[in-house]
Amino acid sequence: MYSNDIEVSVIIPYYNSEMTIERALMSVYRQTFRQPIEIILINDGSTDRSPSIVESFIRQHPEMKIKHLEQVNSGPSRARNKGLDTAEGKYAAFLDSDDTWSPEKLEVQTEFMNKHPEVAISGTNYFINSDETTKYGREENWIQADFKRMLFKVFFCMSTVMVKRSVMEENRFRFLEGKHYGEDLLFFLQIVRRYPGARLSKPLAKQYKFLYGQGGLTQNLRKLLVHDLDNVRILYRQNGGNPVKIGFLLHKWLFVYSFLKHVVRLYKSRKYRKPVKGV
Repeated sequence: MYSNDIEVSVIIPYYNSEMTIERALMSVYRQTFRQPIEIILINDGSTDRSPSIVESFIRQHPEMKIKHLEQVNSGPSRARNKGLDTAEGKYAAFLDSDDTWSPEKLEVQTEFMNKHPEVAISGTNYFINSDETTKYGREENWIQADFKRMLFKVFFCMSTVMVKRSVMEENRFRFLEGKHYGEDLLFFLQIVRRYPGARLSKPLAKQYKFLYGQGGLTQNLRKLLVHDLDNVRILYRQNGGNPVKIGFLLHKWLFVYSFLKHVVRLYKSRKYRKPVKGV
């Protein structure tokens, strides 16, 4: 479904987010972007006050086009897919309910993608809990997101990503439902395997999370390893339908690399077993 009146569909899944959802919504409300947007909120079976907070926000901002959807608790992948299925904009932008955007985020990113129509997916740099610490450096204005390079290095954060919806619909790119770790990375990789991607070096979002998982818990890191290995298997099985292949030796090295990355995460989670300063 497309609408000539909507430039960007903002997709925000939430679950028990009563402490953060209004902050996220206000960061969308304060955008300098002057083209029409829609906000699609998906309640993933919340049991706290977050749905009533969302409804209050909708009543207070009748000038905004907002869809408020609900589903039985099924995880963020199904929620984001539900948002994509109902979106009407030229682009879809994702925002986690505990993150925020800089006021110029949509304006800068949409202008970039309009100037580079070949780019199907873009992300940006972002702040980690403060206005001083950024995830990536700022050496260039933007960096191309190459598939094989992204197999070894995370290029995008979910709350910075914008995708071209025509590409999503032509290829039926969706998040793998039932997968709760690494589903975002798999989604990104499947897109950049076929289309150009880019990451803007300007920080345009803020992430309010622990450095390594939710507190760096070992159990979560084990699950992350399992899903990293699962991503490798899926991408290898999809060789036949894609122009960029994962060869046999690369396939095996990715398994080894996943285990090595897991060891590093375990070490860093013990070293940084606390929130980043400024939370």
